[in-house]
Amino acid sequence: MAEAATNPMQQMEELKKILISLNQIGGVQVINEVQDSFKVMDAQHQVLYQELQDIKQQLNTMQIALNNPKQPQLIANSSTKEKTNNSVIKDLMTGFEKSVSDIGKFISNMKRNVNEKAAETIKDFKAHGVIALSNISEKLGVKEMFKSAEMCFNLEANKAQEFINKLDTIRGEINKAKTHIGNIGRAATGKELKSESEKQGKLFNLLIAPYSKLMQSCQKVNAKIHEAVVNIEKLELKALDAGDHLRKKSVLKKLDKFKEEQQQEPKGQEADLLKTSQLEDKQKGQLRLEDKQQKRDDRSER
Repeated sequence: MAEAATNPMQQMEELKKILISLNQIGGVQVINEVQDSFKVMDAQHQVLYQELQDIKQQLNTMQIALNNPKQPQLIANSSTKEKTNNSVIKDLMTGFEKSVSDIGKFISNMKRNVNEKAAETIKDFKAHGVIALSNISEKLGVKEMFKSAEMCFNLEANKAQEFINKLDTIRGEINKAKTHIGNIGRAATGKELKSESEKQGKLFNLLIAPYSKLMQSCQKVNAKIHEAVVNIEKLELKALDAGDHLRKKSVLKKLDKFKEEQQQEPKGQEADLLKTSQLEDKQKGQLRLEDKQQKRDDRSER
């Protein structure tokens, strides 16, 4: 049990060894595509996990500064500051943490499912022989798995974009509030009013960064998945072409054998006719000899 937890793809490795030993190159290449895709997924998930830890630490430091009255306020309006601290940060970081967790669980589930199918394929091979190793992609459900993965990572990318849009909206509202409050004082003193700032504060840059990385990671994974599916479909077409070639070769061989038999059949008939003719000649010769002998006997009696 501990070994399975240490190596969740153990059965895939075992199946790969069997395919290599039997020179089933197409099946080996399919498993390589699956393993390479999981490497990309794991690497991107690790990037997101590390980003989560970094952002938590930075936000913790920033919140301490925001709540320290001796430090300069990063956001002017106290009510806005409180909302940002308690609601916006909590909402966005909870969403990001959930995305990282969901992606990790999804990858683990995919590994478990494909590993179980590999175990079933090995069992069928031991029971039925090499025929059980045909069309490994279909037996492992690779294309269906990748289609599901693409949907998952697209969903997470869309969620990341929604959070970025939400942050942009909040940033805009805060900038409006800050500008409005500032302009009230300027208007009271006869100073020129300022237009709304488009600049993003330090906090918003910090919050947007992980969601940007989430989108990039999802895009990288989907690019790898698409590449893997294309390569697997090429392998399947190659296998079909090879199968068609063998079938055509078999049909042609049968046709050649049939023609050869047809050509040999007249020769056989001619040989039979020759034997029949020779037998008839022999019988006729025997009858003539018997006839001559009979005539001699008749003359002797006279």
